[in-house]
Amino acid sequence: MQRLRFVTALDLFAAFPSAVKDVGMPATEEGPLDYMKTLAASGQLLPAVSFCAYLLERRQATDWTYHAMGAVLKTPTPAEERALATTAAWIQLPDEPHRQAAYEAALLGDHTSPATFTAYAAAFAGPSLRPFLQGQDSGVVIKIPPHLTAQSARTAFLLAASRLPAKEKDEFLSYALREGIQLAVGT
Repeated sequence: MQRLRFVTALDLFAAFPSAVKDVGMPATEEGPLDYMKTLAASGQLLPAVSFCAYLLERRQATDWTYHAMGAVLKTPTPAEERALATTAAWIQLPDEPHRQAAYEAALLGDHTSPATFTAYAAAFAGPSLRPFLQGQDSGVVIKIPPHLTAQSARTAFLLAASRLPAKEKDEFLSYALREGIQLAVGT
């Protein structure tokens, strides 16, 4: 079992001010796992999944999002296939060329697709990126705020859930939350 990055939900919200709006629920002194379980038990599945996106480290959050999207995207378009393939490649070998490939796939993807935001999660898992159209030798570097992977993962889940009927949406989000909690505790 691994140690969580935050002792309480309040600690996570203090570290990631953007999580306050993204989760949309008040912070408590509960431990992160208990906080997510409390949200889920009260029917707040999307806030619980959003919180989980912030709780996981960036590579974990990307891996979690990638695997969850496989449950929703049964017949991906070619652009979705490319976004997912570049994400998978980065998960397997998280180096700069793979992260840049995920970034390019996300930029060229359909911005209403969860696959695109899955690729953004991988792309934003580093401290900086070079603009796609500027070229690697341009000297231009974009600093990436640490919350962008979580926001990209959250967006992927929002978009995926919006494609599902209500009953399937709750099942999907419950499944995703269970998987996220397992990743968080290292099982």
